[in-house]
Amino acid sequence: MTGPTLHGAVEELYSSPTAEFTRRRKLLSVAARSGGDRELAVQIAALRKPTLSADTLNRLVREAPQSVQELVDLGTAFRSAEKELDATALRELSRTRRSLVHDLAQLAFDITEQTTPSASTREEVVATLNAALADEEVADRLMSGSLVTQARWDGFGSASLPELAAVIPMPRARSQPAGRAGAAAAEPGPAEPEPGTPESAEPEPAEPEPAGRRPAAPDPGAAQRQAAQAQATERAAAEQRQAATRQRKTEEERLHRLEAARREAEEAGRAAAVAVQEVAEIDRRISELGLQIAHQRELLAVAQRSARSTEIRRRAAQLALTRAGGSASG
Repeated sequence: MTGPTLHGAVEELYSSPTAEFTRRRKLLSVAARSGGDRELAVQIAALRKPTLSADTLNRLVREAPQSVQELVDLGTAFRSAEKELDATALRELSRTRRSLVHDLAQLAFDITEQTTPSASTREEVVATLNAALADEEVADRLMSGSLVTQARWDGFGSASLPELAAVIPMPRARSQPAGRAGAAAAEPGPAEPEPGTPESAEPEPAEPEPAGRRPAAPDPGAAQRQAAQAQATERAAAEQRQAATRQRKTEEERLHRLEAARREAEEAGRAAAVAVQEVAEIDRRISELGLQIAHQRELLAVAQRSARSTEIRRRAAQLALTRAGGSASG
């Protein structure tokens, strides 16, 4: 009888109900040890029980891979639209994203028969789906179907990477691009237990070596060192991707600000030109009014002089009349 392999153990454990995880893991570890592969037994015993949200997503990927592939394809379209700054496409893709994420989450709960999932489980499932849409690395891990924990997404394109089941490249439900063969390498360390589950994600201790049986086996610490090295390499790569994403977004924001400033400057220039024209028109009208006022003042002065002359003549006539009357009476 052929003994278990690490790939086979992962496939069996992460496609089975979580209630059977511990029992199946122990049986597989014992079978590997009985077959003389102590290192494999240790690796199988170290496989961690997934959180409820991670198990929900694993079951979704394994039972409806084409539906999840739609999410991955949508993420590719999103990144292309962001790169081209296509606002119309981004608005349309955003509407599609909300609908697709909602439908996938509901499908995952239907597959796992969770009629009333908790708010925390629903949030973790939705956050991981959004993270997979925003980050290609998260999408690769989701499609492996062997998540141990959920991903976290801050809403700006960068996402934390969910942990995987084993320190090996995992079979995936979609074709893998060149250069990403090791994208599914796992990150060691304890997984966070799902609230309400009786078992934490701590690995179960391996079965003790039978007395008198000391098969020559590789140093068990080698796997841990390899895992640590893979983890460090992967985290460094993730940090570089996130830094590049942040830099791209910063540059896009800078370009948006420059464009907004340019538009404001153009509008201010047009407003200034209109204001200059209005000031010139006001100056012209003031000049015209000044000329009119000066002309009216001249007319007023002429009229005043004429009035004084008339008054003088009237008084002279009156005086002459008075004198003429006095001479006649004398």
